[in-house]
Amino acid sequence: MAMDLKFDDCSNPVADHSPWQDLLAEIYETTRSKGKCGHFQDFEDIERIRKCMGLLDERNLTRLEDFVKYLISNIDESKKDEQVAAEFRITGNNFFQKKLFKEALECYNKSILTAEMGSRAKGQTEDPQLPLAYANRSAVLYHLKQYKSCREDIDRAFKHGYPERLKPKLYQRKGQCYSLEDKDFEAMEAFQKVLDLSNLSEQAANELQDLITKCKGVIPKPVDKRGNSCHKDDKKEKAKTAKQFEESEKVSHAFKGVELNFNEKQGRFLTTDVDIKAGDIVIQEDPYVAVLLPMHYDSHCYHCMQPTTLTPTPCPQCRYIRYCSEECQIQSWKAYHWLECPLWPVIKNIDTFSLLSLRIMIKAQSFVGESLEKEKEDLKLRMTGKLPPRMEGCDSTGKYNGDYTSVFNLESHDKKQPHEDIFNFAMTSILLSRLATEPFTRIDTSKDDPPHPDWAYIIEEGSEIQRIRNLLNLEKVHIIKSLMFDQRMLKHEIFIASMILCHMLQLRCNVQAITAMKSTYDETAERNRSFNEVPIETTEQVRLASAVYPTACLMNHACDPNVIASYRGKQLTIRAIKKINKGEEILHCYGPHFQHMCRDERQKALQEQYFFTCGCRACKEESLLAHHHGNKRDTFMCTRCGSAVVVDRDGDPLGHCVNPDCNSYQNLTNAYKLAKQSRKLFSQAVQLLELGEVKDCLAMLHECYDVQKTVLYRHHQHFTETQDCLAKCYAMRGKNQDAIKYLKMSIQSVEFTYGKDSIELANELSKLAQILFNSRAEDEALKVIDRALDIFGVHYGPHHPSCVELFEMQAVLKWSKSQTK
Repeated sequence: MAMDLKFDDCSNPVADHSPWQDLLAEIYETTRSKGKCGHFQDFEDIERIRKCMGLLDERNLTRLEDFVKYLISNIDESKKDEQVAAEFRITGNNFFQKKLFKEALECYNKSILTAEMGSRAKGQTEDPQLPLAYANRSAVLYHLKQYKSCREDIDRAFKHGYPERLKPKLYQRKGQCYSLEDKDFEAMEAFQKVLDLSNLSEQAANELQDLITKCKGVIPKPVDKRGNSCHKDDKKEKAKTAKQFEESEKVSHAFKGVELNFNEKQGRFLTTDVDIKAGDIVIQEDPYVAVLLPMHYDSHCYHCMQPTTLTPTPCPQCRYIRYCSEECQIQSWKAYHWLECPLWPVIKNIDTFSLLSLRIMIKAQSFVGESLEKEKEDLKLRMTGKLPPRMEGCDSTGKYNGDYTSVFNLESHDKKQPHEDIFNFAMTSILLSRLATEPFTRIDTSKDDPPHPDWAYIIEEGSEIQRIRNLLNLEKVHIIKSLMFDQRMLKHEIFIASMILCHMLQLRCNVQAITAMKSTYDETAERNRSFNEVPIETTEQVRLASAVYPTACLMNHACDPNVIASYRGKQLTIRAIKKINKGEEILHCYGPHFQHMCRDERQKALQEQYFFTCGCRACKEESLLAHHHGNKRDTFMCTRCGSAVVVDRDGDPLGHCVNPDCNSYQNLTNAYKLAKQSRKLFSQAVQLLELGEVKDCLAMLHECYDVQKTVLYRHHQHFTETQDCLAKCYAMRGKNQDAIKYLKMSIQSVEFTYGKDSIELANELSKLAQILFNSRAEDEALKVIDRALDIFGVHYGPHHPSCVELFEMQAVLKWSKSQTK
C-alpha cells in the first residue's frame, strides 16, 4: 500500500494535463460518446491492451500517430547545443566581472549541462565549450574558496580538451588552491607545470621559481598502498559507528523480529515476534525504482535524489538533468537513462506512474528464463499439493526478497479503478511498449552504426514474467524515427504493454513519496526587509520523488499508526513511534491521520485512493478520540466557562458546552460572523508578510487576535496559527521576548492537540530553540533542545537534518557555557 502521499497529488494520477494526457482524454470521450467503451475492469491486462486498440477508429489512430510523430520530430531539443552553451558561458563571464559569483556559477552550470561532450570535433575551428565552461567555473569556485571543487573542475577541463595555449593559467590556479590547502608538494608540481608550458617573463618566472623552492622542502603527505589520501572518509566513519541493522531471515529489509502473515480479511501484513521499543528501526529499504519529480531537476541529483553540489555533473547526451557526481551519472545511465535519454521529448509528456512502470520493466531484465521455469514448476506442484502453498511475492523457500517477484505481486485493486484511468494507462503502456521495442535505427544513414537490436523476450503462453535481453553492454541507443499506431501489434509488444499497464495500476496503491526537509527564505520578504529586521528561515517538508518500496508496501494502514517513515536520500527508514508488543501488527498511516482529519474525511480519502474502508481502532472509537480533533481544535469558546462549545454539524447555529459542570447551550450566529472576519484579517496579514511589510502585518495580526480571543476556544487551530505568525513577525523584528511569548502559547495548543511525543510538537520546539539561541538564553535553550531531540530521535533517528541542526546548536551553547565558568 502507498504511504505518505498528499491525496491531491495522486488521487487522480492521470490528471497531469500534459498534451499527451489531454489527447487521451479527448479520444476517450469521443469513444465513450459512441457507446464503444466497455468495462475494462472485467478483463486481464493483455485483453485490456487488445480491447483499447480495437476501440480506436481510423481518425483516432491517425491522431495518435500524428502526435507521436510530432514528439519524435522534437527529439533533437534535448540534445547538446554548442551555441547555447556559449551564450550561457558569456553571460556567466559578465556576471563574474561584476563579482556576482552566484549568478555566474549558475550560468556556467547551464553551459556545462548544454555543451557537447568530447574534444574538438573534426573540422571544428572554435574551441569546444565544455572545457572552457569548466575552466570558467573553476575561477568562480576559487573566489568562493571551494578549492577542492576548483581543482576538480580544472582536471575536468583538461580531460575534455582544454586548449594547450591556455593550460598554464589553470595550472597556476590549481597550484594556488593546493597552497591554500597547505598541500605544498602538490602545489610545487602544479607550479612546475606552469614553468614547463609557458613563456613567462624573467621576473614572473623567478617569482614562480621561488614558490617552487619553498615547496621542495616539504615532505608529501603519506598515502596508503592504493595511493589514496589517509584523510578519514566521513561516510565510512559514519557507517562504522552506525547501529547495525539485523535483517529478518524471512522478510528482506525488515528487522529480524518482523514476520509476514496472511488472512482473507487483512491480506498480507507484518507483525513482530519480539517487543519493539519506540525509536527502533523496523524497516530499512532502498527503492526498487524511484523517479525524481521534474520541479527538482535543477536542485537534486537525478539518480540518488540528494541535493546537487555547486558543481553538478551533466548527462553526456541530454541537457536537462543533473547529477551530484560522475558515479551517479554512470549508475543512472547503466540502470535506465540509456533508454530515457534519447526519448526525452516523450518521457517528459508522460506522468510519474508511467515512468516508474517503465523503469520497473527495465530493471526486470535481471529475471532469467531458468528462474521463470522453476517458478512455473513450483506453481504446478503447489496446485497438486506436492508443495506447501506460499504467499504471493515470496520465493520457493518462502522468503520475501523485495525483488521483481515481490513487485509483480503487489495489490492493484484493478477491478475497482476508474474506467477512464485504465484506458489512459493502457494507451500510455502501448506507447511505451512501442518505444521500447521498436527496432528502427535513426534516419541518418551516413553513419555505419549497427542497428539497435530489439528487446528479446522468451515468449511463452501463460507466463507472467519474461526475460529481457541484457542491454547494458550496448554502446549506443538509437533514436526512434518511425512509430506507427495501428492495431497490428506484435506479440512481444502486447506483452510488454500489458506488463507496464499492470505496474501502472499497482502504483496507484503502492507508490511512496520520498520527502526531504527544505529550508528557504521568503524572497519577497527578504527583499523588503528593513535593515534592523532579522531574516527568518522557514523549514518545510517537500516531496522530492516517487518510489516503490516492496517491503514497506506490506504494512497495513491505521489512522493512529505505531510507525513513521523518514528518508536519507532514497533510503527509507521505518521507525516505531510507540512500543509494539510481541504479536502486534506493524501499522503505518497512508496519509489520513486521526489527529489531522475527522473519521468521515479519512474514510472518504482512503476509499477514493486505496479502495478500502478503514476499520482501525481510531475509526471504531472516534467518540473516545474526539478530544484530539474537531470538538476542541475547531470549536468556539463558551462565554460562561471558557471551555469548548461543539456543534453537531458545521454551520449549526446552536452549540453546547462540553464542560459537564456548565453544559450550557449558546447561539453561535454572531460567533460565526466574527470567526469569518478574523480569518479574513489573518489572510490579509499573511499577504503583508509575504510583501515584507512586517510592521503592518503585526498590527493586523493583533487585530485578528483580539477578535479570536472573544469567540474561539483557546486551542482552536486558527488561534494557534495566529500565535505562530505573531512569533515569526516579532522574531523578524528582533523582539525575541515577544516572539517567545506567543510561540510558547502556540506550543501549548500543539501539545494539547497532537500529544507530548508528537512530531508536530518537536517542530515547534525546534523553532523555540532557535529563538532562545538567538536570545542567548542558554539554559532554557538547552532544555528545549533536549526535549526536541528526544522526539526527533524516536521518529527520525539522530542523522535526520532536524537533529543535526539541533546537535550543532547544542554544541555551541555548551561551549559558550563552558567559557563563562
